[in-house]
Amino acid sequence: VFVQNLVLLGYEDFDVHGGKTRGKKKLDVGMFVRPNPTDFYRIVYFLLFKLRKNYIKETFSKCWPVRDSKQTREFRKLAMIEIKKLSASNAIPTNLVQPSLFTSPKGFRAEKLIWLLSTYTLEKSLAREAPAAYHSLNFPEIKDASSFVNDAEYSAHLRDVLKAMRAQRA
Repeated sequence: VFVQNLVLLGYEDFDVHGGKTRGKKKLDVGMFVRPNPTDFYRIVYFLLFKLRKNYIKETFSKCWPVRDSKQTREFRKLAMIEIKKLSASNAIPTNLVQPSLFTSPKGFRAEKLIWLLSTYTLEKSLAREAPAAYHSLNFPEIKDASSFVNDAEYSAHLRDVLKAMRAQRA
């Protein structure tokens, strides 16, 4: 689901350096089977940028794009701060906001963080860019992860939301 969210948000056309795309970034469900900090950082930056463009651009100006180990440490620190803020608002479960995930982003936890962050970003982007249309679409009410007993229920809810969005585009 996170790949679909990123496509809907325009990740494939996003240039991490500003301006137009400089190359196709690979997006696939297996991209976090092995540690993949480069793509993880790009995706996290993109999603935070979509939420608060000017603020994120200014906040990350000294460490984005990441070019050396000092910038990597600074990026991880700032990204953790921003994601902890989202966690405080129940957009992301607190157990996912771990420094170790940013050091070695791989597996289910990396996918889940990207999935939850991309879903939250997609909802906020739709509501911000077309508020009247967003409310008239009759989407199922979007809830956060804490409203569900397990991940399967939350996944089913997000699939319903995506189906409704696709139906509206057709």
